[in-house]
Amino acid sequence: MANRRALLLEAATAAAEMRDQAGLDQISPIDVYQLAQERGVSVRFLDVSMEGFYQKGPPARILISAQRPLGRRAYTCAHELGHHWFGHGSRIDELQADDRGSSESPEEILAEGFGGFLLMPTIGLRGAFARRGWSVETADPQQMLTVASEFGVGYGALTAHLAYTLRDLSDARRKELKRWPPQRTRDHLLGDNGLNGLTIVDAQSRPAAIDLEVDRGLIVPHDAEIAGDVVQHLSSFPDFDLYRASGRGEGQLTLAGRSVRIGVAPEDFIGRAIHRHLEDPDD
Repeated sequence: MANRRALLLEAATAAAEMRDQAGLDQISPIDVYQLAQERGVSVRFLDVSMEGFYQKGPPARILISAQRPLGRRAYTCAHELGHHWFGHGSRIDELQADDRGSSESPEEILAEGFGGFLLMPTIGLRGAFARRGWSVETADPQQMLTVASEFGVGYGALTAHLAYTLRDLSDARRKELKRWPPQRTRDHLLGDNGLNGLTIVDAQSRPAAIDLEVDRGLIVPHDAEIAGDVVQHLSSFPDFDLYRASGRGEGQLTLAGRSVRIGVAPEDFIGRAIHRHLEDPDD
């Protein structure tokens, strides 16, 4: 256990250093695909049954399964970027549960910790709960999904990071939350809607970008302004408006004086990550 904690500390330090080198702060959510591109690592989505693949290069490449959920893909990209940072050799990461954390391999512990801290820096993550007045231990599934949406990660990846890495969430509470997956929260909030996943933006959200796929739902406050035709208004609820990602491309959401890009990709997009929102990519 002591060795694992030492490896996680090394991973956290490395993730902070990568953010610093990229001119990013140690609080905010990031666009991990843009960061990888800036580091000279090409990222591509493939129609394969695996988690991800890191090719040492040169040139270095990251291959990610398009069959995995949106948040999981981002987390896998960060994990593989960890292998790149630490100079590990090429490797295939097989399919894992969202709450993986049981690997005993030092290289995997480093990469997993790096990915978690890169996407969910400790101060930023704890601050996301604090500024909403939420407690990590008592947060309900909708609140967890809201914070996961802000950092662009999966619900399971968030609860696992809080429980296994930061130790802010008890294992008993993590197991309770696991029994209420995002699909159940979506159906509870919206009823029978036919949407493929759900991203929640609230008044306190500060995402780096809003990454969607066609037919994914987007919840925003009533006073949010959306420019572009990549999302379509479906209905208004007492506490929020519901949109559906309707077409590939980019738009913009403005809320409380902050603007953020909305990017919509085709469902299960195959190709280079930087091209996923382009209407006619030159690939």
